[in-house]
Amino acid sequence: MPVLFTHPTGSPFAREAARAIDELGELNEIVTTFAFRPEALTSRFVSVLPDRYRTKLQREFNRRDWCRERNATISQYPSQEILRVLMTRSGIGKLFGFTDQQLADLVFSSLDRVVADRHLPSGGFDAVYSYEDCAAETFIRAHTLGVKRIYDLPIAYHKVARRILNDEGELYPEFASSLGYTTEPEWKVERKEIEVALAEKIIVASSFTERSLLDSGIAPGRIIKIPYGAPALPPAKPQPSRKPFTVLFVGRVGPRKGVHYLLRAWNELKLPDAELRLIGVNEFPAGWLEKNLGSARYLGVLPNSELDQHYRDADLMILPSLVEGFGLVLLESLAYGVPIIATPHTGAPDFVVEGQNGFIIPIRSELAIKERIEWGYTNRAALKVMSDACRETAQQLSWNNYRTRLQDSLREILRGHTEVRDAHS
Repeated sequence: MPVLFTHPTGSPFAREAARAIDELGELNEIVTTFAFRPEALTSRFVSVLPDRYRTKLQREFNRRDWCRERNATISQYPSQEILRVLMTRSGIGKLFGFTDQQLADLVFSSLDRVVADRHLPSGGFDAVYSYEDCAAETFIRAHTLGVKRIYDLPIAYHKVARRILNDEGELYPEFASSLGYTTEPEWKVERKEIEVALAEKIIVASSFTERSLLDSGIAPGRIIKIPYGAPALPPAKPQPSRKPFTVLFVGRVGPRKGVHYLLRAWNELKLPDAELRLIGVNEFPAGWLEKNLGSARYLGVLPNSELDQHYRDADLMILPSLVEGFGLVLLESLAYGVPIIATPHTGAPDFVVEGQNGFIIPIRSELAIKERIEWGYTNRAALKVMSDACRETAQQLSWNNYRTRLQDSLREILRGHTEVRDAHS
């Protein structure tokens, strides 16, 4: 029962899904833009570069390492993706009038077209497994060929996301261009509609994403919820008895993540001997973050090797997102024993036990942010007690468990498809 797997770049959850299908013995081919092979000549070339270039390139390549423990054929179409990365990182794209998202959209739709035209017709596949914005033409062709269509939706369904972010754009017109869904062209919206309409099963990681589909009229029987996994627990290390109270945010530093509410709440608290660290790509309009940072520290994008120490320093992790599919950083934080503060528009409600490993707060609530941070500030001993529960939650939500649950679901999907095919043969 061969499966064709497609994803443009290679996020952690996509690589784990591909690994699950591979372990199941059903993965026939991966189609992507660029797959990095650690043993290839490219790796040796990168190793001799100066540190500042080597670190950036290694980080980019590690995101695209599809090749470990894979038995499938890997087909690559790298030219457009390499051009996109160069244009995005250099700023050349903006000189030609392209946003970063527009450049990404071109890569996604191009890969989708290649899969539909070149791979599906000649592959003899029983199923195709694909992702949002990269599956419309693939699913149309798969439907005509009688190939099973499995759709992995890592974020809330676009209708619900658009409504929430449109509301935010009305509250803060200066952020309208930074909110993503509010400016999507009609052709892209139509593609999302086609993808969901033709998907026979939709894999989601959180109750929030599941609810966004149900609220949009998608039948419950088409949706399968499988939470993502946490990294392996890092070894516990003793911390200095005296250090600043530290709140950590990791992710895209922008309005969709609710960072403007976090900054206002933090700067109103004025806590002595305390710091808020923001790590990730700045997605606010030019100049906004610098003007509104206050006493918080913006550290930019950091490699995983440097993130380790920031997680170890943190007393609390916060993710006040307006729209989130899951939030892998939440599980990373729990693995380090750091309690979390998150909104119900993340994966947190599926694994947070209030007051034991974290807290759920409403979206857009500066008051709730202040209350929970201030509680942590005055109850640092309680946060340390919560640490064991955090690590236990992370251990239960491992990537191994994710793959096992996905494999169980895929067995049912593929077996059903085989029974139907046999009945018609």
